[in-house]
Amino acid sequence: MAVIALVAVVLAVPGLVRRGGSTLQSSEHRLVLAAIAIVGVGLLVATAVILGVLELALGVRCPSCEAWGMQLMAARPFRPRYYLCPACGARVKRSAAGRAWRDASSEDDAPSYVTRLPAHPWRHDPDLPPDDATLTGTTGNLLSNKRRRQRPGA
Repeated sequence: MAVIALVAVVLAVPGLVRRGGSTLQSSEHRLVLAAIAIVGVGLLVATAVILGVLELALGVRCPSCEAWGMQLMAARPFRPRYYLCPACGARVKRSAAGRAWRDASSEDDAPSYVTRLPAHPWRHDPDLPPDDATLTGTTGNLLSNKRRRQRPGA
């Protein structure tokens, strides 16, 4: 709402300082209106910076229970960010462009809350036999080359 008010003031300033028909024609009045617009933009930027620093320092605040420190569960470019509140268990998502919270407890959002184990692309499953053909691609090629070099007499 503050952004809308600021945009309205910035758009109204040229109309107020316009010559011919305006009561604010002196240069002092123009300077005052320009200063008001600059201060408004400065306050908007300062508020955004302060909110960003608070979010980095304290974490994100839960919209349900107002507790700080929600866990980021999934973030993809140009998609919503999925959060989980450790205090109340609320599952919510926030769009990348806006700051509005939406409920994310539906079946469509469930895959975003699955805990994924960190993958190690160079490690193979130790339960597989050494000559297993399931290792394909770069990992399989690297592993087969390593085994070939390690064979005695090869």
